[in-house]
Amino acid sequence: MVAGRIGIFIQTDRHADTEQYGGWWTIRLMTPTDDTCVLAEQAEWCLRHIFQSKFRYKKAGVMLMELCRRSVAQRGLFEQRDPERTHRLMRTIDGINHDFGRGTIRLASAAPMALGACRTWHMRKERCSPRYTTRWDEIPVAHARA
Repeated sequence: MVAGRIGIFIQTDRHADTEQYGGWWTIRLMTPTDDTCVLAEQAEWCLRHIFQSKFRYKKAGVMLMELCRRSVAQRGLFEQRDPERTHRLMRTIDGINHDFGRGTIRLASAAPMALGACRTWHMRKERCSPRYTTRWDEIPVAHARA
């Protein structure tokens, strides 16, 4: 799949007794893409428009919209990147991360230190929803007694 639009949102803790802020920005991409380099560059551009340093943020997210199959996406007339070459690069990165563990190889802009965070930071996962629709091993099983 390729994305034709990208959206970024950030928000403060709505339960905190501090000034609240939430920002949202979307942009249409010149050409639908699955290139992580392009998506990261555009996400950073959006974030620059909504980020305010005076707030402590609780939640942030990236949404890819206007998805379509890569085979039917129309290329831009002045597109300079070779989509096949970037697709092979993304598949190679995904393959390395699959074989050697998540985060083995990544964009420099996606590294935790690039964000000023500690390398040991991890997302809290204690309240994750089950992934019934995407993970066979998490589908609930019912047993009947005869």
